[in-house]
Amino acid sequence: MERVTAVSAGIGYTLFVTYQDGLELHLDLSPLLERGGVFAALKQRANFEQVRPGARGRSIAWDDDLEIDVDALRLPEGHPDKPSGTRELSRTQRATHPVGLELARALQESGLTQKQLEQRSGIAQQNISRMLQPDYNGHTVQSLERLAGALGKRLVLRLEDAERA
Repeated sequence: MERVTAVSAGIGYTLFVTYQDGLELHLDLSPLLERGGVFAALKQRANFEQVRPGARGRSIAWDDDLEIDVDALRLPEGHPDKPSGTRELSRTQRATHPVGLELARALQESGLTQKQLEQRSGIAQQNISRMLQPDYNGHTVQSLERLAGALGKRLVLRLEDAERA
């Protein structure tokens, strides 16, 4: 039940999907689009490039009617519940950093969009998006304090014994 934190269109009809736990999938959707049906409109590149994480990161969406369940996409190739018409090109598990995951969780709980957080914090939306990624490790204390304040939170830093990690 991991949420999608980012999705972008690649070459042809491929997608790069990043999950909250650091899993990255590169998927080919051309077989799905070739079948026609509700996804046929995505054969127009401008439509395909409008991909975004769906509501609460539980799907990949293009508009209100076109969605793919993200849990099913994580299933291994050949699994009977994996959506037909999708082909996995690569699967990578990135190291995750709790800071990005914690920020993503706080943003989701706030109900704000990244754009609204940009307006409240003064940090550009593209930088916020990067800081929410589980494999990003360039956070500064200053930016974390600004985001925490904009989310109605306070920043707490803690050092722990190495044996606890």
